[in-house]
Amino acid sequence: MLIISLALVCSAAAQDKKRLAEPGTQANEAATPAKIERMIKEAAKNYKDSGGKEHFGTLSRVTFYDVAQPVDTPEYVALGGQTVLLVTALAQDRDELPLKRAAIRYAGREIELRLVSSVLSQQVTSSSQATKVFGPYRADALYLLPLHLKFEEADLIVDFAKNRTGLRVGQVSGLLTAGKDENLDLPESPSEAALKALIKREYPKFLK
Repeated sequence: MLIISLALVCSAAAQDKKRLAEPGTQANEAATPAKIERMIKEAAKNYKDSGGKEHFGTLSRVTFYDVAQPVDTPEYVALGGQTVLLVTALAQDRDELPLKRAAIRYAGREIELRLVSSVLSQQVTSSSQATKVFGPYRADALYLLPLHLKFEEADLIVDFAKNRTGLRVGQVSGLLTAGKDENLDLPESPSEAALKALIKREYPKFLK
C-alpha cells in the first residue's frame, strides 16, 4: 500500500510539473479532445454522403472550435474574466498553417485573441476519410476569449497563413453562468495556475 501511495504521489507531482506547449510546437499527434475528433469525423462523413468529394473534390481548409466553460465564479475571477477557446484547423497545404490569427467581431468592432499555445501535426493515416477530405496538415491552438466583455454573440474569424483571411468559423457567446455579477473585481490577466488547471481539465494534450 505504501509503494502504491508513493507511486500516486510521484505521478501527481509529475503532472504538476508539466508545462504548456509553446506556440508552434511540433508533435506526432493532434492535441484535440475526443469531442473535436468526433466533429471532424462527422463532418467528413456528411461531406462524403452528400456527394461533396465527388462533385467538388477535397476542401482546401477547414476549421472547428470549442469553448471551455469556467466551472464557477471563483474560477472565472481567477481567469481574469476570460476562458480558453480551442481552434482546430486542417489544410491540404502545409504552408497554410499555423493560423496567422484569430479574432472576434461584434457590434462593429474586432478584437484579436491572444494565442496561448499551439501544436502542429501531420496526420499519418492518409486512408482516413477526414484526411482525404480535409487534408493531413493540422494546427490545434488555444486562445484567450474575453468573457468579461459579456457580448451576446460574436463572429469568430481566423486568418490562415496564406490564401485565406477573414474566414468566419462560427459564433461564440460571452454570456455564461459564471461571473454574471457586475461587481466582480477581476485581475488584468489570468492566474497562471488557474489557466493551467483549466487547460489540464479540458485540453490536457496541450501540457507537455
